[in-house]
Amino acid sequence: IEGLLGFLVPRLAGEGRAYLTLAFGCTGGRHRSVAIASRVARDLGDMGYEVSVSHRDLPAGTATQVSAEEA
Repeated sequence: IEGLLGFLVPRLAGEGRAYLTLAFGCTGGRHRSVAIASRVARDLGDMGYEVSVSHRDLPAGTATQVSAEEA
């Protein structure tokens, strides 16, 4: 996923797109999808992009912001 996003995101930005929405799912929504979303957010933050993560099936208040400075 990191390689694909590393290729795709700069091209989308070059086309003037302001944001990209990614969604990951698993049966319970509390384990694999959370781990994958966190990893992809970290990777995108490492690439210098501002990232917002929201976990639909976790309790309210679990949304986080990841930026290049924090990664």
